[in-house]
This record gives sequence, C-alpha cells and structure tokens, in this order.
Amino acid sequence: MIIIPNNFKWSVSDKLSIIDSSENNITVQGGYGNHTITLETYNSFGCYSTYSNSLFINSFGSLYIPNAFAPMNPANKVNSFKPIGTGLKSYEITIFDAWGNIIWYSNKLSESGSPMESWNGSYNGKLLQSGVYTWKINAVFNNGTLWKGIQKKSGKYSNMGTILLIR
Repeated sequence: MIIIPNNFKWSVSDKLSIIDSSENNITVQGGYGNHTITLETYNSFGCYSTYSNSLFINSFGSLYIPNAFAPMNPANKVNSFKPIGTGLKSYEITIFDAWGNIIWYSNKLSESGSPMESWNGSYNGKLLQSGVYTWKINAVFNNGTLWKGIQKKSGKYSNMGTILLIR
C-alpha cells in the first residue's frame, strides 16, 4: 500500500486570524460576525480540492477596569491606567479630577476591539499628585450590547468609578 501525503492549507476571511492549525483542526480568533473558513488540499499527483464553511462568531466581549496604578513603578502593567477589554465596537473613557475637570480622554480601539491608549497620571504634561480620580466609560460591544458598568455592593451597575494614583 502506498500512502500519498496530502498537503493542507487553511485560509480565513477578514477579521479572523489563525492561531493554530493541523490537518484536522483549526483554531481561530476574530471578531463578531460572519466569517468563512476554507480548507485547500492537494496531493502529489496535483489533484486539488477546496471546502468552505461559514462561521458566525457571537462573542460578547468583556471590559475590566483596574482600581489603582503607580506611574513611577517600573512594572509595565502597573505604571499606567488602561482598561482591558475585548469585542468592543465603541468606547469612550474620561478621567476627571476632584473638581470635575476633564484631565484625560480616549476613544481609540484596536481592530480586535481592545482599548489602545493608557493614562500616565499627568495633565498637560505635568505629573498629578497622588489621589483618587474619577473615570467614566461608555462602551458598546460588537453584538450591540451596551456595557452596564461595574457592579456595586448594592447590586446596581455604574459606568463611573474611581482610580487611585499612587506616587
């Protein structure tokens, strides 16, 4: 018996990326919506075949808000204030001082729907004092769901909270 090895190639539609693939499996990551996955194969005799299948990803997404940061700390994930999220269609964050003045704002998202910018604890290029600052976030996930906010001890949700800046 002669075994003729097949050569496989996976391809995916826009906004999907292949993380891992083999002859039998494919692992992809991507955003909300309809996508097409195609398997192409050919053998040593030049016989070629393709198979395509549609895939709908209904990812909800998530948003996590840290409660403290220390700009002078050398640790990369500790020295700036940056919410961590996935699957966001729109996002706006505003940081306020104790008097309600806007000191930082961002609405930039990566292609995968993650917040891109972080606040370094300064305003107009000047380092701010240690203390508590207020944030407000409005966000919508790719599936159209509005982010409710963080759950308070009362059980209610709020799209506002505080961040402790440590010097």
